[in-house]
Amino acid sequence: MGWLIAAAFTLVSPDVTAGPSPQDKAAARSLFDQGRALVKSGKYEQACPKFEESYKLEPGIGAAFNLADCHEHIGKTASAWSGFLEAASLSKIEGQAQREKVARERAKALEPRLSRLVIEVARPSEVQGLEVRRDGTPIGKGVWGQGVPVDPGEHAVEATAPDRKPWRTTVVLAGDGASVTVTVPALAPEHEAAPAPVAPPKEPSPPASREDPSTGSGRRTAGLITAGVGLVSLGVAGVFALQTRSKVSDAEAWCDGANCRDPRGVDLHDEAKGTADLATVFGIVGVAAVAGGTVLYLTAPRKSAEPAARGSTTWVAGPMSLAVRGVW
Repeated sequence: MGWLIAAAFTLVSPDVTAGPSPQDKAAARSLFDQGRALVKSGKYEQACPKFEESYKLEPGIGAAFNLADCHEHIGKTASAWSGFLEAASLSKIEGQAQREKVARERAKALEPRLSRLVIEVARPSEVQGLEVRRDGTPIGKGVWGQGVPVDPGEHAVEATAPDRKPWRTTVVLAGDGASVTVTVPALAPEHEAAPAPVAPPKEPSPPASREDPSTGSGRRTAGLITAGVGLVSLGVAGVFALQTRSKVSDAEAWCDGANCRDPRGVDLHDEAKGTADLATVFGIVGVAAVAGGTVLYLTAPRKSAEPAARGSTTWVAGPMSLAVRGVW
């Protein structure tokens, strides 16, 4: 029955848009006839491209309706639904009420079978110049969060923005009436700033075999400064540790342990990992600096009576005696 109705749309199907050249009209008619022959043989997969190209060359009611009918037979329900509505609009323009009625009835019958794809963009993800595409076609902001009819099968969703890393995912809508929601996450910066490396404190030089006691004051000062730097580093490590704990606590609203059901939870976990790494680095540096400063301070030489130099000899004279004293 369906092919009989489609055949009826092929008869006396005037063009709605004037302008195709005679060559385009001839090519469109030839492609249309080829498509009809393939449909009669049940070869819908091969017929659809014929009708589609025919419609591009010469938009007409017959080509639009037969293309929609072909799409319905190969399971492209959204394309068929849209095509029947297009045929209905063309029929209305031409004043062909019966054809309009048939096309709208076919579209209405398809509505319960339509698969829908919802693309959501969370507010934190909305950056300047954000562009969202479905199967390579830009999706306007007004469509975000709306269930849009799509053909069953695999669909690609991607998002790009200036100075941001692109994001892409694929989803599969299986069967009639399927519905899938895709949430676009916040795009990461193209060049993330790495934390500045912290140089470890310089190891104190080994003490000379004999040091001048006057250098002890300088070494003690250096030890105090080094230990002070270590205490500051430990304080910074504490700050980052508190930030880590706060971010982990905030992520609990969207996560069950390490399993997050929302991109916001994933982002908070990633930020917590970064601050935890910084806390570890500053903590290690702080401990090393405090230890090094303490060693410097405690090993600084103190002033004391200078012993006689080795290898010297002193003659000592006294009543009734003469002695020699030396250090060797």
